[in-house]
Amino acid sequence: ASRSSAFLSVNSASRLPSLPSCPLVLKLSTTKLDQIPRAICFDLDGTLLDSENYYYETMGEWLQRHFGVSITKEEYVYYETVLDDKIIEYLLEQERLGQHTLSDEPSLRAAIADDWLVHYDSLIESAETAKNAALLHAFEQQTEVPLALVSCSQPVFVDPFVDAYGLDKAFSLVLTGASVKKLKPDPEIYQLALDELGLPGSEVATVEDAARGIIPAQAVGMTVVRPLAYLPCYEPLANVIETADIAGALDLFADALGIRYIELV
Repeated sequence: ASRSSAFLSVNSASRLPSLPSCPLVLKLSTTKLDQIPRAICFDLDGTLLDSENYYYETMGEWLQRHFGVSITKEEYVYYETVLDDKIIEYLLEQERLGQHTLSDEPSLRAAIADDWLVHYDSLIESAETAKNAALLHAFEQQTEVPLALVSCSQPVFVDPFVDAYGLDKAFSLVLTGASVKKLKPDPEIYQLALDELGLPGSEVATVEDAARGIIPAQAVGMTVVRPLAYLPCYEPLANVIETADIAGALDLFADALGIRYIELV
């Protein structure tokens, strides 16, 4: 997710803003799609994968093991997802990581990433991931509308998900962080998706969970559907259709396309 100026209540003693008192309470949208999409894109992390909760748990265990430090989910969501990878900087500013300074942030983050790779298989094999993959397969079998996976994660994270569930058969297009020079919130990867699909943004919908993906998708003209299943939200965003989860997003598309798919799951 990217920064949301509506919540930047800056603490004068810190370079980073203070944690908001509570997350937003969002209501599910009752809006239907204005038009039938000619292609549908899907983000990966936080959308098809509950990766943020898994990464939060991995980071929390690592911090507890090495520093005896605990972080709340609210701290993680705000500083790591809303403010774009700032949780370690936040903890350093709070002097919660011993003698380490801001110059140590890259090495601390690299150590956590190594730990995350060890735990990644359990996320790929989780029941929630398997359910989302089954929903995608069932949906794809009932429509000729191309589906695309558009993730700024590197192939080492994207490929295990696609390979484990045979999703190369469901996705007509797979783009990763290796496909572009600039990552979300830059719109490059979504513009590339449109170029590859041969469609204007106005005819494509995307499923995204956070501002850093939603804003660039909207910048190229896409309709955005946002599942709210996995994390508390601090980002109010305009012109977004909220659903409970991936199943809700697919139901919305199925209704627009006039198809039935859920019986196949």
